[in-house]
Amino acid sequence: MGKFILRAIVVLLSVILASQVRPASLNPLDLMGPIAGLGAAALIIGLEFVLRALELNVLLGGVVGLMVGGGSAAVVVALLPLEEIPFIPPLALQGFLFLMFGYAGMALGAERGERFSLGSLFFFRCLFGSGSRF
Repeated sequence: MGKFILRAIVVLLSVILASQVRPASLNPLDLMGPIAGLGAAALIIGLEFVLRALELNVLLGGVVGLMVGGGSAAVVVALLPLEEIPFIPPLALQGFLFLMFGYAGMALGAERGERFSLGSLFFFRCLFGSGSRF
């Protein structure tokens, strides 16, 4: 029952936020905002079902990799003169770089996350010794 309520809240908030971006109109009929909100909610709930099957260490590895990739993309975007590239809009190039670096970090992090354990961290080895088990 609790998950149903959370999903209903996600759908409601998605429809409300999308309606703020593109308000619904009856004359002429324009319901693209609420329909886009329903689509976003469906994607979020579908993503929940897909991610539920993953192991926690793979999911955490992907999230950490996504953050590292996003940070790397931010550094690259800050260093490159995106405005000087004449045939690509700077915002589109920035979005592509964040997408590319974020996906690469997420994929690598998920792959490395399969082999992750607390005992493999340097901090825990120094604190508890190499013979400790987690």
